[in-house]
Amino acid sequence: MKLSDQVRLGEWIAKQWPNDKGLQDRQIPVDVALGSGYAHSRKAAENTVAILAQLGAQQATIDKLVDAIGSGGGLTAAEIKAAAEAGAQAALDKLGDALKES
Repeated sequence: MKLSDQVRLGEWIAKQWPNDKGLQDRQIPVDVALGSGYAHSRKAAENTVAILAQLGAQQATIDKLVDAIGSGGGLTAAEIKAAAEAGAQAALDKLGDALKES
């Protein structure tokens, strides 16, 4: 086998990125397959983007809580703590799910 020979990719790769014309034939040169780990690296990168977006949304929620406290929103310390813990758990759950997928 030569490095320029084509190898067959798993069907899930073409399904994961249906708009990538280069993946639809499910063929990739041996040197690319061996050297890049392309699909797994890309999935990990996409999961990272999703996790960062989730963290950004949680920061926005924290900012709203802080604003509510500052404007006399009537939140108790227990309510604030519960909201923070729920957000942290949601982030950990999302991270765990993303890591399982990659």
